[in-house]
Order: sequence, then structure tokens, then C-alpha cells
Amino acid sequence: MYHYTSDTTQFVQDFLENNPKEQEQRLKHRNKLWDVKLNPAELIQFELGAIPKKAYTYFPNVEEE
Repeated sequence: MYHYTSDTTQFVQDFLENNPKEQEQRLKHRNKLWDVKLNPAELIQFELGAIPKKAYTYFPNVEEE
């Protein structure tokens, strides 16, 4: 079976093997961006401010008569 690993993937794997503390830093910084508790009041405001989408984007804005 053919197993290809790109140069970029190989670089990242080698880097993480040679720098074991980097994995901890990656997880720490990931938490800042992705594992965030959202404010329920702000979520309600986002939902209230949502604009409904048209069924098909490319139809012209024609008022029904």
C-alpha cells in the first residue's frame, strides 16, 4: 500500500517529536480560540440580528404582487 506523507506534514511531525513541550503550548493556545464559553445574552442578540436568507441567492429581488 502506498503511504505518502507531504513535506509539510513530515516537518510538523519531526518538529513535535523534537519539541515535546510544544504540544502542551498548542493545546493551551487552542483553548483560547476554540474552547470558549459563550455569553448567553450575546448569543440571543446574535440570533435576533440574523437576517433570513433567500431560497436561492441569484434570484432577483422581485416583490410578489
